Amino acid sequence: MDYELFLAIGFVLLALLGLVCGGLAGYVYFRWERSNDTPRVPVAMVAFAMQYGLVFTIAALGSYALLPTILLFLTLVALITVIRLGLQAHTKAGFRIALAGLFTLGAYICKMVSDYHQDARFYR
Repeated sequence: MDYELFLAIGFVLLALLGLVCGGLAGYVYFRWERSNDTPRVPVAMVAFAMQYGLVFTIAALGSYALLPTILLFLTLVALITVIRLGLQAHTKAGFRIALAGLFTLGAYICKMVSDYHQDARFYR
């Protein structure tokens, strides 16, 4: 079995699921839950948007040695924050943003495992 193909398909599917869940969470929050007193959901949404900025910065600064590692760590912290705050909100939007963070984290794990296997094959 070609697990590299599964990793690539998993990355694409999980990343798309993360974007769709994040969009649905934003729609539900701004449509129905904005008037409620839920301070955790907006912070989770900002952290979810911030992790995309960090990922695009990693892609732009890939030639540096230590900076992409630091940004990858900050991306992981942002996604864990999204999941934690989304689950603590106990609302529909909070649950959806937590799912978006979970799917996006799974997509990044698929990408990192794929990169690791390609690098290991290159250095043999």
